Amino acid sequence: YEDLINRYPKVPAYETGLGYALLAEGHAAGAEAEFRKVLANDPGNASAQAGIGALQILKTRMVKDGWDAYFKGEYDKALSIFDGKRNEAVAIKNPSAEDGRGWTLLALGKPREARDAFRAAIAMDPQFFYSSSGLAAAESRLLVSYRQAWALLDLERFDEAVAMFGKARGETPAELRWLIQDG
Repeated sequence: YEDLINRYPKVPAYETGLGYALLAEGHAAGAEAEFRKVLANDPGNASAQAGIGALQILKTRMVKDGWDAYFKGEYDKALSIFDGKRNEAVAIKNPSAEDGRGWTLLALGKPREARDAFRAAIAMDPQFFYSSSGLAAAESRLLVSYRQAWALLDLERFDEAVAMFGKARGETPAELRWLIQDG
């Protein structure tokens, strides 16, 4: 691929191909660099975007045992595994341990701690989309008044629901207001 890139520098398929070849050989950093070069010139390049997605999945390998426990509903065990991988993951800027912690903490009913774990994961890798969706899930669980408003609406206590929606809007930080949908 390198020869082809040198001969035909304006053909992004060769850079993307090199990215996939590097990925197959386990050279994630090199693969990411190739995919990002293509995306810098063509942000909509589907092949390079898919390559970045494959890299994100690859990052979760180091916490596979944690996810196995999580999907069995063994949340305490999963959390212990994710916690045990934190230092190793931080050393290589891999957000997967913090991400796993976040999802597990959400399952354990600890949205504040989950939010912090997702934020830590995003700080390591802002492109790690699993943590972005986890952060939104954690923050939405912290909107207590909003959930109460919907419960009142379901009970057909409309005046109270309207008042509670107003309270929810008032106490929700500006960066989270996109999560509020008035009933």
